[in-house]
Amino acid sequence: GSAEPISSPATPEAGLPVQAPAPPVEVPVIRDQQSYDVIGAAIEVHRALGAGFAREVYMEALALELVVRKVPFRRNLQIPLTYKDAKLGVNFNADFVCFGEMLVEVVVRDEMTPRDYTHVVNHLKATGHTRALLLNFGGPLLQHQRLSPPPASRGE
Repeated sequence: GSAEPISSPATPEAGLPVQAPAPPVEVPVIRDQQSYDVIGAAIEVHRALGAGFAREVYMEALALELVVRKVPFRRNLQIPLTYKDAKLGVNFNADFVCFGEMLVEVVVRDEMTPRDYTHVVNHLKATGHTRALLLNFGGPLLQHQRLSPPPASRGE
């Protein structure tokens, strides 16, 4: 077999045409300003209080911080649950519903658990809401997770 000739890179110095680099692929960045606003309020609460308080303390402080930041919210909102399009006789008590659509659930644990995530996702599915924030005030830093229901439950 004959060896392939070694090709030199195309450079202006070599007298070869230089192909312009492909433009960067523009990846749309979805910025969820509402989530950032709520997370920012929660970070401020955790920064001011630290870890170690009962859940209700963080809930009260978060409510105050949301007011300061002009984030519209309802607290301890009773949301009807549905099963196969039938309304159940029980409600879900949401810690907060911000901007009329985002569930915000508060926990105080050393670490968030898969059960915490499942709990919130199930409430998203059962209430028809499309997004949630899970906030954990129990650790040395605030933990937060944005959650949405699985695609099948969003009618896709």
